[in-house]
Amino acid sequence: MKEPNIDEGFLQEIMSKSKLQVPTSDFKDKVMRQVEMRRLQKDSASRDIKLSWIFFVTGSFFGIIISLILPFSGYSFAGIGVSKLTLPFQILFVLIFMTHLNNLLDFYKETRGTKRFHGQ
Repeated sequence: MKEPNIDEGFLQEIMSKSKLQVPTSDFKDKVMRQVEMRRLQKDSASRDIKLSWIFFVTGSFFGIIISLILPFSGYSFAGIGVSKLTLPFQILFVLIFMTHLNNLLDFYKETRGTKRFHGQ
């Protein structure tokens, strides 16, 4: 069977519109640089997440140790016994802990879940 005739002029016009016009001669180099920069940003974000978790766990560990040792120390701060400052310290520690945990989880979800980088 023979296919129906298609106007060759129309076909050539469609084919000419499908060509990709490269804006500049170094377009390929620019695109490859952007790809490399995104890869470096991804590696950097991965490293930053690991460091954030390490410092978060370390800081939390020291905060817990301080809150456990603080009531037993015999020191005073500005004329107030340290044992009286234990509860405000623990409240502040929990607030900071929860805030940083929330921020760290949001940062992790943003970089792992969407695979996007801001500022681009």
